[in-house]
Amino acid sequence: FHKDIFTRHIPVADKGRSYIETQVLVNLISRKVFNHDLHETHNMHDGVYNVKVLEKSLNVLLKRHITFSELKTIRIAFEVYECQDLSGMEVCPHIILRALKMCGRVISPRKLMDCIKHMPRDVPDRLTLYEFIELVPMCERICDVNVKLQKQADVKRRRRSNVSELADFQEILLQEEKKQTDFLDDDYEQSFFRPSFEDKPTWRVPPEDVINNEEWMKHVRTLF
Repeated sequence: FHKDIFTRHIPVADKGRSYIETQVLVNLISRKVFNHDLHETHNMHDGVYNVKVLEKSLNVLLKRHITFSELKTIRIAFEVYECQDLSGMEVCPHIILRALKMCGRVISPRKLMDCIKHMPRDVPDRLTLYEFIELVPMCERICDVNVKLQKQADVKRRRRSNVSELADFQEILLQEEKKQTDFLDDDYEQSFFRPSFEDKPTWRVPPEDVINNEEWMKHVRTLF
């Protein structure tokens, strides 16, 4: 978007600065001052759609999940795989994984479909740009997955150091992308069975505010 769209709405008190504070921009978005200016600007989407893209982009940038350069790559990848009717990217694991690969990301296909299933979406069978931006931080960086795969291969090699190892042709013939997704699928399934030692609330122990409430505790004692 052109910078004049934002500078013309900056409050008078902030006009002398060479930057705009994040909170000021968030307040302007919440007041919907950009809806008219962002209506069918560089694309054929309405102002509401473009404001949602702006809001989601600002959100992931503030949380430092992605950088500005990555955000630009995300937009390009989405436009490459977006359907011609501009209603979004088709909810197909193969298409989404190809788009994520352009962003340098990869995700377990099973985790991907679970995330999309629980994600509130405007179009049932499509993924919009702001929804795709929300999905990217949930993915692993391809370089990090390759490091994990290398460590896994080194462990297997050390275990078989005393025997003559035969080459597994099935593993050799596997594409790198298939190795990554299979590894992430296994890791995603195992995450459901990993024990957690964190303290979790239970219905058997009343909350602290209830325990400290003398009147309530007296009432409970009368019941027994």
